[in-house]
Amino acid sequence: MKIKHYKKGELICQEETLGGEMYVIISGKALVYKMIDGNRINLAHEEDGDFFGEISLLINCPRTASVEAVEDTEVMVLSKTSFIDKVISDPRFALKMATTMARRLEEAHRTISRLEGERKSLEMLYQTK
Repeated sequence: MKIKHYKKGELICQEETLGGEMYVIISGKALVYKMIDGNRINLAHEEDGDFFGEISLLINCPRTASVEAVEDTEVMVLSKTSFIDKVISDPRFALKMATTMARRLEEAHRTISRLEGERKSLEMLYQTK
């Protein structure tokens, strides 16, 4: 595990790049965002104790979003090995991660359901004309 410092406005990780590490904010704040059709969509604001980058770490896929420091930010960088060590040494960290990931998944399901409802409404609207 290592500690890194990012200045305000500095990119911590970038969408679509490979990353074998995750981040836990020690101090500061970061903005998680995604680019869709050239538009920046803000997804979340993270602060002390929050984490991001776990998807790339756990399933070895490209990053799903970018993260930028919105103020000077210090993060703990966890590789796969240091992540396993952290989970073993601090089971509360594992529980917090599981809870946060479950909350994020529930929010994603809610968003998908809402968008599917909007799609069906639009289909009905345009089929009746």
